[in-house]
Amino acid sequence: MKVKANQPPSLTLASLTCDRDLYRFGNDQVNVLVVDLDSPQREVCVDLLLGTSIGSPTQFDQRNVRLNECGLGIVRFDDLPIGTYQVVRTEASCEIDGCEFSVAGFQLAPLVATIGQIQLRKKALSCTLRISHFSKPLTGAIRVDLYDKKSRIDSRPVSVKQGLAIVGLEIDGDGPHHLEITMVKDSSATATIPLPGSERQQRQETVLTSSGLTTTASLMPGQGTTEALGLHVRQTEQDNSPVQITDTLRGVVRIEARQDIEDCVVCTCAFLSPRPTLGEVANARSPNAHFRRLGNLSAGNVVEVPSSELAGLISVGCFVDEKPWEARAVTLHRCDWKPAVQIAPNVDSINQTGFKDESDRETLFEPGTKVSMTIDLGTDESGYAAVVIRDARLQPSSRPKQRLAASIKLAAEEAQPGDVETQTVYGSSEQSERYPYGAHYSTQTAAIDDETLSKFVDRELISESQADHVMESAPECGKPYFTLLEDFGYADAEDMSRALAEIYGYQFVDLDSLSIKEAIIELCPESVARENTVIPIREDLGGILVFAMSNPVDLETIEKLRFILNRRIEIVLATPDAIVEAINHFYGQVEGDYADSMLQEFTDTAIDFCETMDEGDESVVPSPVAAGDRDFELPSSQQLDQEDAHVIFCELIECPSGRGQAAVDLPDRTGRYTIDAFIVSGRQWSHVENEFDVHSDPYVKLQVPKFLLDGDQASGRVIARCQSGNFSLTVDRDGTSVELHRADAPYDPVTTDHLTTTESEFTFVVGLGRYTAKVCDRVSGKTREETHPVEPLGKLVEPRRTMRMLSDGERIELNDQIRRIRLLPSVQPMKQMVAEATANYDHLCCEQTAAKLFSAVVCLANQIGSGEPIEKSCTAIRVGLKRQQRMWLPGKGFAIYPGNSPDVTWGRMATMHLLKMDFVSELIESNSMARSLLGEVRQLARESAKHYRIAWPPESIGSSEDAYAQLRFGHGDQSQALEYARLQARKPIAGVRTFWRADQAIAAAALLRGGSEQAGTRASDSAEAMRLANRLFDELGPEGRLYSTIDSVALVVLLLELSRAEWMQSGATIAVNDQAQTIADALSSTVPIESLQTSHGTLAVEYLSYVEQDWMQFVSNTPMTVQLMVGGHAQSQFQEGDAIELHVRIKQGYKAGDLVWVALPPCLSRIHGGGQVKQFAVDMEGESETAIRLAATAPSSHPFCPPASQRFLVCLRNMYDEDRIGNPGPISVQVAK
Repeated sequence: MKVKANQPPSLTLASLTCDRDLYRFGNDQVNVLVVDLDSPQREVCVDLLLGTSIGSPTQFDQRNVRLNECGLGIVRFDDLPIGTYQVVRTEASCEIDGCEFSVAGFQLAPLVATIGQIQLRKKALSCTLRISHFSKPLTGAIRVDLYDKKSRIDSRPVSVKQGLAIVGLEIDGDGPHHLEITMVKDSSATATIPLPGSERQQRQETVLTSSGLTTTASLMPGQGTTEALGLHVRQTEQDNSPVQITDTLRGVVRIEARQDIEDCVVCTCAFLSPRPTLGEVANARSPNAHFRRLGNLSAGNVVEVPSSELAGLISVGCFVDEKPWEARAVTLHRCDWKPAVQIAPNVDSINQTGFKDESDRETLFEPGTKVSMTIDLGTDESGYAAVVIRDARLQPSSRPKQRLAASIKLAAEEAQPGDVETQTVYGSSEQSERYPYGAHYSTQTAAIDDETLSKFVDRELISESQADHVMESAPECGKPYFTLLEDFGYADAEDMSRALAEIYGYQFVDLDSLSIKEAIIELCPESVARENTVIPIREDLGGILVFAMSNPVDLETIEKLRFILNRRIEIVLATPDAIVEAINHFYGQVEGDYADSMLQEFTDTAIDFCETMDEGDESVVPSPVAAGDRDFELPSSQQLDQEDAHVIFCELIECPSGRGQAAVDLPDRTGRYTIDAFIVSGRQWSHVENEFDVHSDPYVKLQVPKFLLDGDQASGRVIARCQSGNFSLTVDRDGTSVELHRADAPYDPVTTDHLTTTESEFTFVVGLGRYTAKVCDRVSGKTREETHPVEPLGKLVEPRRTMRMLSDGERIELNDQIRRIRLLPSVQPMKQMVAEATANYDHLCCEQTAAKLFSAVVCLANQIGSGEPIEKSCTAIRVGLKRQQRMWLPGKGFAIYPGNSPDVTWGRMATMHLLKMDFVSELIESNSMARSLLGEVRQLARESAKHYRIAWPPESIGSSEDAYAQLRFGHGDQSQALEYARLQARKPIAGVRTFWRADQAIAAAALLRGGSEQAGTRASDSAEAMRLANRLFDELGPEGRLYSTIDSVALVVLLLELSRAEWMQSGATIAVNDQAQTIADALSSTVPIESLQTSHGTLAVEYLSYVEQDWMQFVSNTPMTVQLMVGGHAQSQFQEGDAIELHVRIKQGYKAGDLVWVALPPCLSRIHGGGQVKQFAVDMEGESETAIRLAATAPSSHPFCPPASQRFLVCLRNMYDEDRIGNPGPISVQVAK
């Protein structure tokens, strides 16, 4: 008897998950939990990409994190601009799903909705919801919408009583899915609940075993399911197989013989294996497979076999009535931990609160207090807990538990436990004796479907009545068409195989008459040939290995052969019987115990997986260093308010002996919070999630819009509660009292200085300003207040760091625009800031990637000069270079993006950026690692320069770049180059300003370089260069660079030249705050500088100002249309609760770099990630038109006022051309209650 061990599927226990899906730009920190249980105490690299997986995401940042002894780590990102992002691990040895999140301007509604229980039965989804409104259990009507990504697929009205509701929905589509909940009487109250595990592949049931109790698993729970490793396992009907495999979840599997069986052998293979070295792969016996020979078993005998750690495959082979029989099952080692999270007002409290049942959720905590959190892993083993405490309204769409469970489910599907290769002999079907156990092919039988049968009829291979007979018989006997056609005598195997070869365009071969060399047979291991019922027959030119197989449409096997054998594969067709006979002829019909030989083959066959594996899609240019410090205060309107306390805790807590503690500072605001803890000890993990309320007495909640266009009005609301029933309430706007109206009678103003109730709700008219609501308990004297600003829509006030070169007698002082002055010892800090900001540019075409590479190399040079570590920067530059190389098409030039066609304009610009590496080479010569890396970049630069016929250094002068390069390298006529730079320096603004600025910056660099070489002209050339430099510094943006990568790189070149000169003498005297001081004393002084003046020489001065960006001031020169549509019809008046599409079209068509920015009014929202998104950007991604889903979430006017419209803004900007602007102006929309 032969026993064949099945190769277990691989399993990677790794994930990347964010603490939520939506973040507020300018405020929120993104926390990414990195899990890799196979890589404890290793350093891993995490890439942050800007853009979605559907489009062409570009590298934005890169971080390294060292995982702890449990394989956990946290990566944090700050100050991200508006956009959609992905987090991925490109350095992982196997594919690990990333995570996505969005950064936008949004506000949260006072509706909190979470799922209590959820069950899925086929397409029927039932959920129990917990819903609160203004921190109080809701009673009323809601609408629950089920979305498949952006498409609504079901909607149900639901009644909520005391905060609880039950809803039934029908789920379909690929997912992921989420619920959107809207109050019927108040459409501004919305909530979003993601449904982890709802993707089609994750929610569909995977068969774990079908021998005995049929066992299936899904990532979504169902009625009667049991959870194991994040999978929800269901057991259904029991079949009548001769051997039953049961108890697959408890670590010991029961194998029961239902009738007498012979020569029973059991093989267990773990999915999870340690990461072996190459030597271990080649030489060591596999730790995965374990064999146990049970021999003969009588009916009723039960044998218990230990299952694999975590997850694995158990295979049982035996003879029943002298015929071979096989069954397989997936085993899961269920974690029996019962973890718990406990919090208390402080560590000494005797009233410690543990969330172990539903009644415990009513415990309240005071805002602004400190609580103690205790983690109990539910085991005495040491481990870690990754704990996030977040606002319950912002839930992530994915968690580590679901990601790891999805990996196990996928491995279980690859194991195919419910699809064994032989059929049972005790039950519905009978195993054919001519299918020997040593070479299965029932699943490799030639594919014949109804269409192929019809083609057989057309070729007169069979008759139409014979085809009908086969189709009628197949469902009854469960045999494939190929077998039935043979069994009925309608066609023989060779005729059918020849016909299939003709239909699918393959060659047919007669293996009996074919001479196959032993050297060819040795190229394919026996296990591969038998597993897939294939035989190698020859090797063609180019190393192509030709296989004979019987199924012409089995693309999976062809791909498997390519991967396993590291060869290009082609196929020919042969009959199934001929292939089996050839396998037995060439590999031998082995008798006796086959297990040891198979196991040895698994471990001894050394296969090189490296050469043909595709490299990961590292479309990245990393951030080599962190952003510069910005130690200043924002204007009051930009200060972080309490509404921004979305995540109050995100840390890894060590739990020695299964216990851990941490102190948590609660924010000074009320609300419901979720505790989310992912727990790991060794290779076991679990998860616990609970909620708690932060509440105060008295209580006040202020609801006003975040943004409003100047001149518009909106409706605000305030809720106040006080248990004493005796309180006062005030709302003011910028210190002036606001008139309040009762929510149920909004037409008459009321006084609120003496309220005798426990709860009151009022509305008011809202305009721009800072609103403060204050409640005072008149009995206890306790007060509570809440403040929120209403900021101008489409206006942003951002800080800007810039520099000015002060020359003979020039003065700078604080004023309304200049808020801080700092004397610099050199231009080095400004050079570093501009280079960093350019290296961190958001997008990555071939020109931008080259610009980022050049800037990153400048940063690297700065690190070498200051003695800082450079390893991370070198790694980052290598990744950027790899992307640049992916856009290089030898003989054709650079593609603008990977996979696109060549673009001459942008390709030449990219080449010029790469050639500029020569400007930095002397700064990194001292470091061998950096020198070698720069050599690779310069090699690509030389190759591309040759293609574009760019002489370097330039032979003639046609641009400021040519003039500077000649002066820089001492090449050509130096006086002619300098004169050309002087002419360009006086050139007025013309054409695209980005290119004008780039030309001016390079011209200034040329004047500095040439002037320094010709003493007679140094003073005038230097003065002109300083004038140009200051003009360019004045145009620096808040992000620390100029508008595009083109002019920013030119400015970096200018700063390189400025940094060469010694501009200041430490002993020279200057006037600081109108007092004479030496430069050395001024640099060491801590006294704030209010004014600074130089009498002679040049000073480098940094100053801080604020830049206001007003969309209303953008002058449009690119026509565009903006429409709000319902049901395909454009309109401007809507009802609260309407689903709306925002359509934007660029009339003259898309231009590379086009972005659409949207700022919505209070009455409209983009519902996403649990928030109501108000300001966001959309990348047109090559299209001239886009549609964005919105909702009418509030009336556009207060009931006290006449019906009125609100206005919103849509602007077109271009990342290259700042003068390309589309701005139709304010667009009116009216929403009625």
